Amino acid sequence: MIHRLAAMILAGGKSRRFGDPKVLQFFRDQPFLLRISDALLATSLKKIYLVLGYKAKKFQKHLPVVEPLEIVVNPEYEAGQFSSIQAGIRSVGRETPGVVSCLIDQPHLLPYTYRVVIMNACSHPEKIIIPTYHSRGGHPVYIPRALFPEIDAAPATASLRDIFDNRRDEILRVEINDAGILEDIDTKKDLHRLEKWYQQRD
Repeated sequence: MIHRLAAMILAGGKSRRFGDPKVLQFFRDQPFLLRISDALLATSLKKIYLVLGYKAKKFQKHLPVVEPLEIVVNPEYEAGQFSSIQAGIRSVGRETPGVVSCLIDQPHLLPYTYRVVIMNACSHPEKIIIPTYHSRGGHPVYIPRALFPEIDAAPATASLRDIFDNRRDEILRVEINDAGILEDIDTKKDLHRLEKWYQQRD
C-alpha cells in the first residue's frame, strides 16, 4: 500500500517573514528538503511532489538532488498555501489513493512522525489523518483521494480547515509524541530556537 501513496512538500510561498527562500535553507547542516524527503523515503514511499511557486525556475537550479522527486509549479502561489495544495493534488497520478501534505518549514519533525501518519494512511486510506500532540492538531496531514475534487473546486484562497470542517466524521486523529508537529519555521529566530531545542533532545 505504501508504494501507492504519495507525498507533497509545500514550498510555494515568498518566505517574507523569514527573509530568504525556505526551500534553500538548512536545519542542523542539512537542507530542509533533504531532511523531509529522506524521512519520507525511509517509509518506503515511492513518490514525492515538491510544490514551488515564487521564483520557481530560479530556485530549481539550486535544489539538492532528490530521487524520486517531481517538481510542480503553482502559478497561483500569491493566493496562499491552499493554492499549492490544489496544484499538488492536480499532479498526483490517478492510481494514488491519497497524499501526505508536508510543509517545507518543518524540517525538524522526527522521522517516526512521518511513519506514524503514513502507516495510519495505509490502514485507513479513506480517512483524513491528522497528527496531534496533547490533542492539538498539526502537520503533516494525509488527504484521501475522495477529497481531491472538493479541494480542486474550492477557491484558491480557501483552507484545508474549511474542507475538513465539513467532513469531521471522516477524520482520524493520531496522537504523536512529537511537539514539532505544532511548530513551523516562520523566522530565523524560529530556526535557531528549534535547532537548539533538537540538539538538546539528542
